[in-house]
Amino acid sequence: MATRHTYRTFARRAATAAGIGIAAALAVLAYHTLLTALEHRLFNTTSSHLVFIASSLSPLFRLLVPVLGGIAAGALLWGGGKLFPQASRQPFSNDYLDAVRYGNGRLLLSSSLVTVGASLCVVVTGNSVGREGAMILLAALTAHLLARKFTPEREWALWTACGAAAGMSCAYHAPFMGYFFVVEVFMGIFAPLAAWPAGVAAAAAFAVTCLAQDGGPQYALAAPVSASITEYAVIAALSVAAGLLGPAYLAALEWAKTLFKRTGLPRLPRLALGGAIVGALSLAYPNVWGNGYSTITEILNAHKGMGFIAGILLCKGIAICAASGSGAPGGIFTPTLFIGAALGALADGALIACGAAAPCLPALVLGGMVTVLSAVTHAPIMAAVIACELTGNFSLFLPLLAGSLVATAISRRIRKRSIYDD
Repeated sequence: MATRHTYRTFARRAATAAGIGIAAALAVLAYHTLLTALEHRLFNTTSSHLVFIASSLSPLFRLLVPVLGGIAAGALLWGGGKLFPQASRQPFSNDYLDAVRYGNGRLLLSSSLVTVGASLCVVVTGNSVGREGAMILLAALTAHLLARKFTPEREWALWTACGAAAGMSCAYHAPFMGYFFVVEVFMGIFAPLAAWPAGVAAAAAFAVTCLAQDGGPQYALAAPVSASITEYAVIAALSVAAGLLGPAYLAALEWAKTLFKRTGLPRLPRLALGGAIVGALSLAYPNVWGNGYSTITEILNAHKGMGFIAGILLCKGIAICAASGSGAPGGIFTPTLFIGAALGALADGALIACGAAAPCLPALVLGGMVTVLSAVTHAPIMAAVIACELTGNFSLFLPLLAGSLVATAISRRIRKRSIYDD
């Protein structure tokens, strides 16, 4: 009888995880469709690349559009606070990470939807935050609503986490990363074997994504990756540099938040100020607009001058701090990938400047992405897996994993808390 009960529980959880993955993917795809339609409507273009859109705008509009997005987001958050005052008194009401860790996976529909809407406002207007954060929150919310209706309360945290895994899988076309996100980020609650439903949810979400969209890797490589001992040595050096850079990056984000709070401005003008900083920086580099996706693709496939990369890295880093510090709702995941990609591109430029034979650019850029992401998230397996899934190339998995482990170890030595603990 015990064995039959075990099999029945396994089958029920597998079916629930698959259903949550499908529902979460549909929610993310709906959000993506709305986001694309708004971009096309606002800017009268068929392009979904914000860098291209920014480049086509006059300097005045490039400056003002992120400001208007910040104002719209601030107004929506202010109105949401007035309409749903109970949400502000509920801990973790729209934070799926803390909701799973400390709040039994409970998410409030009202505050979560307001946050998703505010994120849509800043993302579509070019602010330097990730669009994926709102997608993952929406996927986790969808999972929680289903869990509340069909599962016992003791399982809600698991299903909310499965929704986050499905959201990750759908947003990045990376099902393995979705699973390891749950395993490493929620390790205090779930052991790897206990988190197997997250893998089912991520796989189901990826299947739906492949049916609805192109299921190929997000960052297509123009040439195959064939790393030599030179690239391996540089990845090792990048792991040390990223281990030192990660804590500094997190400290800069904290400092920016403190600086904005010291202004004493209410949320709406703070968001407008953050948008103004992003808009002003985009006058020098249109690449400042958006989460960095377009620029990562460009960096992966073409050698760039060190001056160009250094300028973008400086301006984009300030823009990310301004957006995050002002309270712009959105993710930090893809912007962090950009920081790592730029670090790898700088290493490529340094090798060329030293007279080395043309190195394998994608290997170095991926090395930077993986090591910086692992130093910031303290999730080395997830970081190594996502770089491989994003490009569809697993030939560098072992050296990337080794580099991410080193970067995580150094980063933890300097700063015990990751970006998910702040």
